[in-house]
Amino acid sequence: MNSGVYEMERIFLAGGLIVFYGVMFYSGIKQKRQGRDSSGRPPLTRALFIPGKAAMGVSWAILVIQLTGFDLRQFDPGARVLWGAVLLLYAGLALCVPIYFQLGQNLKFGLPEEGESTLCMSGLYRVSRNPMYLGFYLMTAASCFYAPSVVNILCACIGIAIHHMTVLSEEKFLVNEHGDVYLDYMARVRRYI
Repeated sequence: MNSGVYEMERIFLAGGLIVFYGVMFYSGIKQKRQGRDSSGRPPLTRALFIPGKAAMGVSWAILVIQLTGFDLRQFDPGARVLWGAVLLLYAGLALCVPIYFQLGQNLKFGLPEEGESTLCMSGLYRVSRNPMYLGFYLMTAASCFYAPSVVNILCACIGIAIHHMTVLSEEKFLVNEHGDVYLDYMARVRRYI
């Protein structure tokens, strides 16, 4: 593939990923300085939770590797699909980045200890119960559009499926923790969009 043909898409995608990883790094450092831990209890068994994280991580790594110049594509997706990847990535960023700032010290990856959970129903949470997961799904789809391969698509499907199972498990936890308040929220706001 002619590497110069898709340079603009590559620049936009790389810039978006730099912003995303920068925000993740900043958020992690800020929580560490405040003495907080962003990791919670896995909402699924480790036999599902770890492969789900790994599969989505591999899909994101494939995007990063593709952007560095190693061509992992099994076919040329064409310019329109590559611009679709850019749009998907930025839509995902538009969901994820504000959530990192909105949740701040309450950001947890996994379940908090019982009695420690707080509900966030403002900002993007007024239109989606899971905007961060939706953003992750869009970013994973962007990787598949930009670097289409059987491995990437398989990892994306596994990662998204297991993360969806995580969402369902987290919702059960929140219903148990917050009862009618969360049930009312579920009735008003869709799971994703």
